[in-house]
Amino acid sequence: MLLLGKSLLNLKRSMILPIYDKTLEMTADSIEFVKIKRKWQSLVEKRDGLISDIARLDDIKKEQQKLNQTAKRSILFLQKLLKRMQEDIADGMSSIVTAGERTVFSDPNSIIMSFEERRNQIECDIWFVKDGKKMSPFFSSGGGPVDVASVSFRMLFVRLENKRPIVFLDEPFKFVSKDVVGKCAEMIEAISDELGIQIIMTTHIPELINCADKLFEVKIEKGVSVVTTEEFGEQK
Repeated sequence: MLLLGKSLLNLKRSMILPIYDKTLEMTADSIEFVKIKRKWQSLVEKRDGLISDIARLDDIKKEQQKLNQTAKRSILFLQKLLKRMQEDIADGMSSIVTAGERTVFSDPNSIIMSFEERRNQIECDIWFVKDGKKMSPFFSSGGGPVDVASVSFRMLFVRLENKRPIVFLDEPFKFVSKDVVGKCAEMIEAISDELGIQIIMTTHIPELINCADKLFEVKIEKGVSVVTTEEFGEQK
């Protein structure tokens, strides 16, 4: 019986051990399978994440394209608006300066202004026109018309700057012939009234002195400047 019991025990062990070894083998395969499965799942998640990122970037790209189109349309609109404003300013200034030339001269030039883009900045071209021919103010005209036009433009630029409307003129109309200097005084008064500009001017030209609303005379006495008014003649 004892011998038989040992034989049965050995038989059970021989039957159990192969099964136990097989279980160990399946367990190892299962572990490797789980690792591969997890790795695969990780790769799938990364793939899905990349697909989601690509879709999101594609949406951003489409939105950016829409914004770019809107920006282009806005820039085009602003460029057209700016061009129109420039044309209106040029026309308005040209008409005022031309009116000044016609006030002074019997055979005046017309003035044309235009804004042009050069070297990524806006520049203003000014031309004298007579008999349909454009001329450079500095090379195709006398000093008198340029002198008159420059005074008109100075007053216009001060008005456009939207600052205190005061223009200082130091001995203007030096190149204007004496027979039309009186017309220059009329021109200054007309533009000053139209633009609401105060003019402070130094001059020795009687015609310009006579058009002043208020007159001050400056004299040097013993090295000291003495200012008197014509109306009252009292020193200040």
